[in-house]
Amino acid sequence: TAIIPYKTLEALSNSEDVKHIQLAKSMQPNTNELIKNIKAIKVHQGEKPLNKPYKGKGVIVGIIDSGIDIEHEDFRDPKDPSKSRILAIWDHYGSQGKKPEGFSYGREYTKEEIEASINGSSKLNFYDGYGHGTHVSGIAAGNLGVAPEADIIVVKVDFDKSTSSIDAAKYIFNIADKLNRPCVINASYGFHNTLHNGSDPTEIMLNELINEKPGRVFIASAGNDGDSFIHLELEAKPNIEQWSWFIPFPNFDSETNKSLNELDLYGAVKNNDLDKISIAFGLDSTHFTQSEIIIQSKYIKGTDYVTLKEIADLNSKKTFTINYGDNSLGAKIEVTIAKKCEEYSEISIQVNETYRPEQSNEGIGWIRLFTKGSGNLHLWNLYGGTMFSPEKFELEVDDKYVLPDHFYTINTPGAAKDIITVGAYVNRTKWVCSSGKEIDYSNECKIGEFAPFSSHGPTIDGRVKPDISAPGMYVMSALTNSVFDNEIVSEDGKHVIESGTSMSAPAVTGAIALLFEKNPTLTNKEICDILFTNTDKDEYTGKLTTPDNKWGHGKLNIFRAITDNSVGINEIITSYKHQLIYTIYPNPCNEYIQLKLNSTNSCDIEIYNSMGSLVYKHKTNQQQKNIKVNTNSWNPGLYLIKSYNGNIIEQIKFMKN
Repeated sequence: TAIIPYKTLEALSNSEDVKHIQLAKSMQPNTNELIKNIKAIKVHQGEKPLNKPYKGKGVIVGIIDSGIDIEHEDFRDPKDPSKSRILAIWDHYGSQGKKPEGFSYGREYTKEEIEASINGSSKLNFYDGYGHGTHVSGIAAGNLGVAPEADIIVVKVDFDKSTSSIDAAKYIFNIADKLNRPCVINASYGFHNTLHNGSDPTEIMLNELINEKPGRVFIASAGNDGDSFIHLELEAKPNIEQWSWFIPFPNFDSETNKSLNELDLYGAVKNNDLDKISIAFGLDSTHFTQSEIIIQSKYIKGTDYVTLKEIADLNSKKTFTINYGDNSLGAKIEVTIAKKCEEYSEISIQVNETYRPEQSNEGIGWIRLFTKGSGNLHLWNLYGGTMFSPEKFELEVDDKYVLPDHFYTINTPGAAKDIITVGAYVNRTKWVCSSGKEIDYSNECKIGEFAPFSSHGPTIDGRVKPDISAPGMYVMSALTNSVFDNEIVSEDGKHVIESGTSMSAPAVTGAIALLFEKNPTLTNKEICDILFTNTDKDEYTGKLTTPDNKWGHGKLNIFRAITDNSVGINEIITSYKHQLIYTIYPNPCNEYIQLKLNSTNSCDIEIYNSMGSLVYKHKTNQQQKNIKVNTNSWNPGLYLIKSYNGNIIEQIKFMKN
C-alpha cells in the first residue's frame, strides 16, 4: 500500500515494473447463547476427552473494525479491573502522538496508555462511536465471549480505504511475531466493487500475509446481501433482447444543494466476451400511489446498442443520454470498462436521472439495461435498487425480463481463496431488555435456521463460499454508549443485541483462538481442514455431503474440532529419509524427548527450531541407540530433527522426569 501525490500517478503508471494500480475502495461493516450454540462452553470447561480447559490463553485476537470501548468491563482482567486485556490500539484517524513502527499515519496506543486512561491518571481521545467494533470484539474475545483469555489488538480502520485493512493486518501480525504468539484476525466488513473471484489486490496481499508462516489466520464476514437481490447475471443471447430494471435512489448533492437520483453499478465480464456482448439503456417514468404500490410504468426512450469492446477501446468513459419528449435531459449514463486481470474486465455504470414531476407524477425514473449477443455479464448494484418481484407491484414484464438474485454476493475480502469466510444463522429468538420486558421473535424465526440476510456464493470463478456458518442473528455482546434503543439493550444495560454476518465471523475468530491455544503451530490450511471436517449438520443445513453456497461446510462446532486428533499435541507432521518435522507442545509439560535409532552406528543428530536456528547437536557414541534430549527451556513450535551418517530415527517419545 502507498500514500502518493495525485500528480505522480501518471509517471508511476508508465513504469515497466507496475502492472496495476488500484485506488482504495470504501468498505461497509457487516453488522452467552452463542458460545453454547457453537459448543465453546464445553471447551471452556475442559470436558473429556480434553485434558484441560481452553479459553484462548497466549493467543492474539486481532480486530479490524470501528474501534473498541476501552472502558467496558468485558475487556478488563476479571481478577484486576484496573488491567486491560487490550495489548495495543492503532487509530487510523488519529493525528497526534506516536505512529506505529513502519507506518506514516494514525495514532498508536499502548497497553500502558490504555490502562492509565481506565484508571483515570490520563484520558485517551479514543472511542468507538459506531459501536460495531466493540460488539464484534466482545463476541470474539470479551470476558463473556468465545476466547475470554486471549489478548486483543484493535485497529480502528478507515472504512473509506480498503488498503487500510492490509496495513491493519500487517500491524497486528507484526506484534504477534515480536511476542512469538499465534494470531487470528477478524474483519467484519467488505465491499462489492471488485471481481468477486479473489483477485482483488486486497485479497492477494492478505493471502500472502496469512501463508507467510504458521500461526496466522484471517476471518471475514460473508456479507449481508442474502435478501437484497443486488446481483444480476445476464447471459446474452444472439438476436434476443434481454433486459432488467434498475432504480436510481435519491442522493443529496452538497455542492448544488439539490437531490439527484443516482444509480451505481459494478460489473465483471470475461475479456473474451467483450466483443460478443452489446448493451443499450432505456428510461421509464413511474407512478406511485400513496401506499407506494406501482400502478403504472411508461417507457420513454432508449439508446442505440454498442459492444462492450467498443467502450473498452475508448480508454475513457462512454456517455449515453436519454431525453424527455421536450428534449430536456431525462438521464445521463456513464460507462467505463477496463481490463482488471488476464481473464476479466471490470465495468462501471453510473447514472444521474433527472426527476420530472410532470412526467412521472409522484414517482421517479427507472433505468432499463438491455443486452444481446453471447457471453456472460455479472452486475452488482452498489447504490440504487433492483426490481426482483414485478408482479408484487402489478408491473408487466415479458419473458425476456431477467430477475436479479442473491447469488455471488460474498463481499471482498471474503472471496479470497485462503481467508475463512463466515455465513450466519439464527442465534436466539428471546431476551429480556433493559426495561424488563421480554422480547420474543420466536414466531418469526427459529433458532438454528439460516439468517435471511446472510450472503450467498459462489465466487465468479466457481469456488464455494462461505466456508462455514456460525450464529449471527440476534447476538448479545458488549455495548458502547452510542446505542439507546432499550428493546435491544440487555437488562444490565451493558450489552446489546445485533444481527449480521459481522456477528457470526467473530464466533469463528474466537473458536480459532481456542485451537491455537492447544496447538499454536497450526497453519491456515490445517485450521481450515480441522474446522470444515468437524461441522454440525441438522434439519436446516441438510446432509451437506459437499459444501454449498449457503452454509459452506456446515455449522461451527469448536468442541468437535478441538478434540479432533489432527489438532494433536506432539504429532509427527512429516517424516522422510533422515529427517523429521515434529511439533513440541505443550512445554514444559514434557521435559525431555527420547530418540530411538535404528542401529548402534555412530551418527550426528541436529535439531532446528522453526526459525532455522540450531537448538541441539549431538554425536552418538558406538552402541548408543537411545538419546535423551532435554526440552525444558524450548518454546512450543515446529522442530526439524536430522540424523546423519546413515542412522535413521525410528521413534520419538515424549517423556517426563
